Amino acid sequence: MKKSDKKVRNYSYNQVDINKGMDNFKKDRQKIIRNFPKNCSENYYLNNLDSLKKEFFIKNINKKQFFTINELFKIISYKKKYKTFKKSDNKLINFLQKKFETKRKIDEVYVKEIKRKITNVKQNRIDTLSLLSYILMLKFDFEKNFSYLSTSLKISDFIGDNFKKDQINASPLAILMYLSESRLIEKTLKDF
Repeated sequence: MKKSDKKVRNYSYNQVDINKGMDNFKKDRQKIIRNFPKNCSENYYLNNLDSLKKEFFIKNINKKQFFTINELFKIISYKKKYKTFKKSDNKLINFLQKKFETKRKIDEVYVKEIKRKITNVKQNRIDTLSLLSYILMLKFDFEKNFSYLSTSLKISDFIGDNFKKDQINASPLAILMYLSESRLIEKTLKDF
């Protein structure tokens, strides 16, 4: 076989304009953020997390199960106080991340030991999803593991696609998530 007869394969990819992609991403997010209440900020919601926790806390009467939103608030409280994550929190975060990645569903209640869902419970509440996305952003910011950021962005896209604007605007946790996401994306782009 002559050299000229060899089939040449081109394994290169089209060039990606990351700046254009990020501009489009920012424009999409700004469409959501511009409808938020005026004078709201990420710090405002972070400073009011304790009152939000009281608002969303679900009393658990069965020791063999846990409410997802309660556990997510505990993770944030611990991270806020100690500036790190507990190993048991990491297990739960990774479990919920995997659940969302594989099924696009987060249940509101699970059995503790085997982390099996309870039948006939709600799934994918906007507040629970928003809180999980926010925690995944915290994990990314803490560990620089892009799988956390990727899942967080998928959750925020899921919320944007599956909930009405007025539902998003009425959820302080969704607002916190979107405001934090904007800040984190800007910071990440500057770092890389």
